[in-house]
Amino acid sequence: MQIVYSDDFKQTTIEIGDYLEEYFPKHIESTFVEIERVINLILENPFIGKVGIIENTRELFLAKLPYFIVYRIKEDELHILNIIHTSRKYP
Repeated sequence: MQIVYSDDFKQTTIEIGDYLEEYFPKHIESTFVEIERVINLILENPFIGKVGIIENTRELFLAKLPYFIVYRIKEDELHILNIIHTSRKYP
């Protein structure tokens, strides 16, 4: 299965990195390692996340971080739509 990252996901990860660089620079690497670990978990088990609020999506919360990943499975592709901080209103 191929992974497709949306522009929203890419932009949000840049914002996460910028925030961490300013306030918690020691946590940058561990945060992105955890995000990558969870995406690989989704890749191995695409239906692991709960059914999403938005139709045809799924959501998986990161146990170690205050984020959840919104994704969609389309045929042979895993679409990573966004990563949302749990304190933000969604959708």
